[in-house]
Amino acid sequence: MARTLGVRRAYVRTAPAAVALLLRRLRVELALAATVIGVVLLTSGVFSSFPRLYNRLSDDGLRYAIAHANVFERNIVMYHGARVAPGPSDPFSGVDAAGAQFQQGLAPSIRQVIGHRDFVVDAPEYRFPEPPGPPPALERHVLLRYQSGVADHTAIVQGRAPAVTSQRYTPPGGGAPVPVMEAALSQQTAEALQIKLGDFVELESDPNEPLSRFGNSPPNLAIHVVGYLQVKDPDDDYWFSDVRFDPPSVYDDGNQTQVYATALFAPAAYQDLLNDVSPSLLGYTYRYEVAPASFNAGQLGTLAGDLKQLDAKYPPAFLSRPTDIAVSTQLTNILKRF
Repeated sequence: MARTLGVRRAYVRTAPAAVALLLRRLRVELALAATVIGVVLLTSGVFSSFPRLYNRLSDDGLRYAIAHANVFERNIVMYHGARVAPGPSDPFSGVDAAGAQFQQGLAPSIRQVIGHRDFVVDAPEYRFPEPPGPPPALERHVLLRYQSGVADHTAIVQGRAPAVTSQRYTPPGGGAPVPVMEAALSQQTAEALQIKLGDFVELESDPNEPLSRFGNSPPNLAIHVVGYLQVKDPDDDYWFSDVRFDPPSVYDDGNQTQVYATALFAPAAYQDLLNDVSPSLLGYTYRYEVAPASFNAGQLGTLAGDLKQLDAKYPPAFLSRPTDIAVSTQLTNILKRF
């Protein structure tokens, strides 16, 4: 009995220490368990957010690639030779409507990334009349052009902007009077053509002009140089690296110098231009500028596939006849590199 009581008393004395040890072990194990649980929660949170982070980085990378690509690479250009009637109030409403109709016919994935549309209207190219005999030392070509929004990107620095005119010009050597189109061009262009502000110049159809070949040659007309214009920012994406107004293109092969000049005609004179060049076609270029912020990496496959179909459906402009619809873009190449 005494031995039993001794064991009990020893157990009672050591019980608090055992309980304390047990509690310390529980605290350690709870802390370890909490750490493990925290690591698991953190890891699962990181991995669950990774797809969202990846998608955001992919979108940002794609949009950066689009925004910093060459203007011809990232945008879409459509060209068509035709004769588009003017609108009842806005001369170019019919022209813009034709561009909108083509845009509406594009695949939804392509329409989604287009942010802005511009158009360019070109008359068939003309040249200065050449006398009979051997080719002259200077051959001069003139293209009459209007571009939507051009007034915001150019300035008339001398003279005035072109307007509608009912004048007719009789060449000094005689002949039938020809209709007149008022035009503005850069002073450097005028000097290259060897003409000046206020001059009237008769022009004849250029036999190498595709629009003339496929739409019949236009009759002669004359331009009246009423103003000198200046391009505000030649590097603006608005120009699509095609700032033909200034300077002109000059080629000298050692035997002959060829000048290719571009002059601005008045928008209100569009109907007159259609009449004056009839039955020739005019060239219509539509520039569809994409909005980099509208690109989504998750839709990359669909967009790339639709762009391939677009490339297969239409020939590029330099391989097509003017009567065909031609489309040029290098968006597919950007997506491949990305």
